[in-house]
Amino acid sequence: KLIYSKSIRLQPMQAFSDSVQVAQSTKPLLVTLGENKFTYSSSQTADVLARPLETPKDFDWNSVYGLYVQGKENMIQRLYQKAEDKLEECLKKDPNFLPALTELALLRLRKMEYKDAYELAKKGLSINTYDPAANYYYGLANVQLGNVADAKDGFDLAALSTEYRNAAYTELSKVYFRKKDYKRALEYSNKSLDFNRSNLDAFQLKAIMHRLQQNRDRHQEILDSIFAIDPLNHFARCEKYLLEKNDATKQQFVSFVRNELPHQTFLELAVWYHNVGLDKEATDVLSVAPHTPEIVCWLAFLQKNTSEGNVLLQKAEAASPFLAFPFRIESAPVLEWAIQKNNSWKNKY
Repeated sequence: KLIYSKSIRLQPMQAFSDSVQVAQSTKPLLVTLGENKFTYSSSQTADVLARPLETPKDFDWNSVYGLYVQGKENMIQRLYQKAEDKLEECLKKDPNFLPALTELALLRLRKMEYKDAYELAKKGLSINTYDPAANYYYGLANVQLGNVADAKDGFDLAALSTEYRNAAYTELSKVYFRKKDYKRALEYSNKSLDFNRSNLDAFQLKAIMHRLQQNRDRHQEILDSIFAIDPLNHFARCEKYLLEKNDATKQQFVSFVRNELPHQTFLELAVWYHNVGLDKEATDVLSVAPHTPEIVCWLAFLQKNTSEGNVLLQKAEAASPFLAFPFRIESAPVLEWAIQKNNSWKNKY
């Protein structure tokens, strides 16, 4: 990639130092990047936008809507406690302000306070039964609370909105998959892909369904589709390993996990399988992962009704917790189970 400035052509190794010198000249700097010829001009009159950069001086940030906007903005910036404070302040002024109810429901889901999230979403639905966000979060909360019929009800209505349709169809596919209703699960995976041809969750569900039904050709076709979207996809190589279970497929799967925290990649895959009710596959994935304390604790949990599970739990408790930082919501019930089995400081930590 080269940097151009009218009659000046800079070589790649000189690009950074020379471009600074050119920028200090009187002529505007024109930068062209990539095959798509994305260009940038340093001219102060080039591509000047009319977007306002200041809020009206008479806008009341302590109004219901002002507090909601602040809460929403804090969520976007991942300042979740500040977001929660602003949304709660908003609802003190107007307990029925629907946008704040749904955003607070999402925050409660993040905090694993599923009953509170359910109540907030339910109140939102009592105001507007067709509200897409309220229906979607209502569905997510009911999945966690084990209310399958209500979860499907929420996702069905959320799917009426183009904003939530793709995600709602994917969640419906997972609901039916967990019930082993593969026909309906496949139907909703396909519906989801109609609205997002790059939906990896939907492709993954389809791949598993074809593997479970011993349809090798369709299974491979789906994996090829995944590789076309994401050539470095670990799930697709994992599925090949789970299908054939030999040294070659195992090596191909494991050898491609090359990041600085490989155990997190394996755990991410295992959690995904666990979330759709496939604990055997989750166990198989973690068995070839680096045995960190969290990984071993998960293995113990997945085999908690066996003698091997007790041995693994003891191994996890004996391991050093150094640099062990569980952060996934799904790890909470695993650690809660471990605390019930052994009320040690490590499990609480």
